Amino acid sequence: MDNDVRGTEYAIGYKTALTRAHEFIDRQRTHLASHEKVGVFRIFGRNAGFTALGTAMAISDMRCVIPEHRFDLEALCRVVAQDYENNENRYALVICSEGAMWQGGEIQEYGAPDAYGHKKKANVGEALADAITRITGLSTRVQDVTYDLRSGNPDAIDKVVANTFGALAVELIAEGKTD
Repeated sequence: MDNDVRGTEYAIGYKTALTRAHEFIDRQRTHLASHEKVGVFRIFGRNAGFTALGTAMAISDMRCVIPEHRFDLEALCRVVAQDYENNENRYALVICSEGAMWQGGEIQEYGAPDAYGHKKKANVGEALADAITRITGLSTRVQDVTYDLRSGNPDAIDKVVANTFGALAVELIAEGKTD
């Protein structure tokens, strides 16, 4: 669902993940505005920011940080503070992939490695929210959207793609083709 499967243009679950993230974040606008907070949303993306970037593109008034590019924390904070001031409802939105980090920062890892050798990453959303508050003085609210994206049924497009891939796999097996 992170759309980071090597050799493919589309990974099953990606559209469902974008739709769920978009809906979740849009629902948070009321809360963020009523409490005048900066919403910081953490989303899956250990080494790839496709889900965060796609969500930010769909939402359009959201700032996005991804693991492919270390960002300037001070510059991000200036832009977020400007977004907050320019919004009549006094809130701003930031989404970050779990592997995103600012220049000079380090993501802490913990726990035993999984089957792929990856340890769990500390929550960069919490670290980013703390940094935004420290630098700008603005109050933040961290939301972890990660596992919510994987719950429930896939949307129609992801069902069609999965069924198509499954039917193709069965046809190839019937023809004796493998790998």
